[in-house]
Amino acid sequence: NRILNGVIDGSLAISGTEVGIQPELRGNKFRPLEVLSGAEAATTAIAVQVALAAKSTVPVIIADELSRLRFYRRCALIHNLRDAIERGEIEQAIVIDHDPAILVTAMKGDQVIECGKVGE
Repeated sequence: NRILNGVIDGSLAISGTEVGIQPELRGNKFRPLEVLSGAEAATTAIAVQVALAAKSTVPVIIADELSRLRFYRRCALIHNLRDAIERGEIEQAIVIDHDPAILVTAMKGDQVIECGKVGE
């Protein structure tokens, strides 16, 4: 769930055999993957990848569909992935986005410097 901090409003949850999001506000019901928005589904899939990779002999994830997220949520996700690497949960995150200007400023070598747009 640390991967989703600041990215979606809720936490990764499992209800029976379904994966989805449990909203933070009390009284809101579990939302399974099939009813989530594209951005929520993409980030939920990334969180599941991190959980599986953390227990794998190949602790690598591929994060795609980041362009579905609003800019500040993309930044939060990139920072959360970097934190997961620093904690040793995963070794590498391959991040794919259609806006290379964001990733150029967000990543420098092995460090997340900042998340901003080129020219700002």
